[in-house]
Amino acid sequence: MNLKRPMPRPVQGGFTLAEVLVALAVLAIALAAVLGATSQSIQTTIALRDRTLAMWLAQDRLTFLQLGHAWPEPNTTSGETEASGRTWYWREQVTA
Repeated sequence: MNLKRPMPRPVQGGFTLAEVLVALAVLAIALAAVLGATSQSIQTTIALRDRTLAMWLAQDRLTFLQLGHAWPEPNTTSGETEASGRTWYWREQVTA
């Protein structure tokens, strides 16, 4: 009697659908976190830029008053200045 051995089936490698979906969910969560951090970093950078420009404009106004060699009268004055392609509104309050 001639018995043939069954041929072993080749092992197929790969991922199941559930494993792929879990990996995609983890990747989506990680990318959302990175996107949120990047967005917050951009907003912080914009706020710092605006504060820096406002400080420069305030220093320019103080320098203008110092060069006038006369103290301004106690009063509240307001105006606008063009800088960095934007209009900046300021208010100067002098108290006695």
